[in-house]
Amino acid sequence: MTSAPGQSADWRLSDEWFADFINELESTPVRRRRIHREQILALPVKDALAVAFQEKTEQLRRYLAGEREKHVA
Repeated sequence: MTSAPGQSADWRLSDEWFADFINELESTPVRRRRIHREQILALPVKDALAVAFQEKTEQLRRYLAGEREKHVA
């Protein structure tokens, strides 16, 4: 594994260890089954968008409440 110019030997070694770790995980049958299950359990896009909308709405509601408090005080 090659590293970027100017990268220390410690970083190269960590990069190699991490790459080996990922390769080992990807080659393990149990892990491959778990990855497959995790993909099945992912939220549908519609639900993810609904959650994001609710979070943003709550964030804006709190912001507006804070602005209202500033003007009242």
